[in-house]
Amino acid sequence: MSEKPLYVLLVEDSEEDAERIVGELIRSAYDVNVRRVQDSGSLIDALQEQSWDVVLCDYELPQLDGHDAIYIVREHLTLDTPFIFISKGVDAETAITLMQAGAQDYVLKSNLGRLPVAVSREMDAAHTRREKRLAHDKIEEQDRLLRQLLASAPDAICFKDLQLRYLGLNQAE
Repeated sequence: MSEKPLYVLLVEDSEEDAERIVGELIRSAYDVNVRRVQDSGSLIDALQEQSWDVVLCDYELPQLDGHDAIYIVREHLTLDTPFIFISKGVDAETAITLMQAGAQDYVLKSNLGRLPVAVSREMDAAHTRREKRLAHDKIEEQDRLLRQLLASAPDAICFKDLQLRYLGLNQAE
């Protein structure tokens, strides 16, 4: 099985938990390149230094609240970068709040075997979001060029549907 490179920004204060998290990803055929941070300053530095495939974040950190962490990440990265909380346990209300804030998933530390599946799924979803955004941007650019062409054409140009109803007409001189 070939290893896939995976650049992980790990927001985690526990060395032991960090080793367990990275170990799960390595066992699932990822070539993990990880940077572990524990506070807002080092998180911001890491976000500015390079791009990340996924951000994994402990919910309860002594120097950084999970809500603050997701806010900082979303301020620097788009929703195309998966953000997954890893926690000893969060209640349903907190989980909903985290998802509304921009987290894609959360995994319990007692069930880290689910982490590689969550990462893979969210990486695929991020790829789909990027592809859709690029397709949308391309359509918008083509639409802009068409409007520009129609606006500059000296001849009258009209558009009709299959029932021969007018859909549009340029402002020819």
